[in-house]
Amino acid sequence: MSIFALGLLFLAGIFAGILNTIAGGGTVLTLPLLIFYGMPATVANGTNRVFMFVQSLAGTLSLASKAAVPFKRALFFSLPVLVASMIGAFIATQIHPDLLKHGVGWLILISATASLVHRFAKKRTQPPPQEPPNEETEIDQSGDSRFWNIRKIIINIGLLLVLGLYGGLIQTGLGAILLVVLTKFCGFAKLSAMTIKNAIIAFYSLPVIGIFFYYGQVAWQPGIVLAAGALVGAHIGARLATKLSLKRIMSLVYIVMIVSGIYLVWP
Repeated sequence: MSIFALGLLFLAGIFAGILNTIAGGGTVLTLPLLIFYGMPATVANGTNRVFMFVQSLAGTLSLASKAAVPFKRALFFSLPVLVASMIGAFIATQIHPDLLKHGVGWLILISATASLVHRFAKKRTQPPPQEPPNEETEIDQSGDSRFWNIRKIIINIGLLLVLGLYGGLIQTGLGAILLVVLTKFCGFAKLSAMTIKNAIIAFYSLPVIGIFFYYGQVAWQPGIVLAAGALVGAHIGARLATKLSLKRIMSLVYIVMIVSGIYLVWP
């Protein structure tokens, strides 16, 4: 790759690192960008995992000091994602690059459309705003009771297995979905969920990288450049986590998703 291309990847890594640390969705920028520079979609998919591992690990360390995280519960929810992600990664290495490229593009567009429809529908039916819950006490008030409810544990594990399979297969947009599952279904407060989301992705990304590397689908130079940018972005994102509106951030993610999806499905 040229110096200009590597520089652009570094800047993309910073931006994607900020998005992934706070909400998720940075891969909808980095994966299409790697494909744009001529990588087969399968290699771009594997290379993107280097960025994801470094960024998620940095995001976890940066956010850990800002939120109270029940690490035993976090590890419990990480295990099904880890197992399913390795299965998904193996499947990804066997898919034809062109099929993967168009599949990712359509998936991004469908996800963006569904998310926007849900968002606008929710606005119309939303009750009057109430006093927001205290972020530090939300885990104690609702999280533990949810955690020890066996039925909800089974549902949560099922959701995480599906997300792990998807994460190993493609990864694109997983962070945003995982954040919703951790807050709405698993009972974590926002900052804790951000930290756990990054920790889960870092946890399963390392063995997934090994699978892609074994099949020759990791380009280390662009992957390391993206990862270097992600280190900077993760630090910035952690500082902005308590200051930026998650809804505004997701609006930006939706724009990136639509542009990236159109590029990937374009003949």
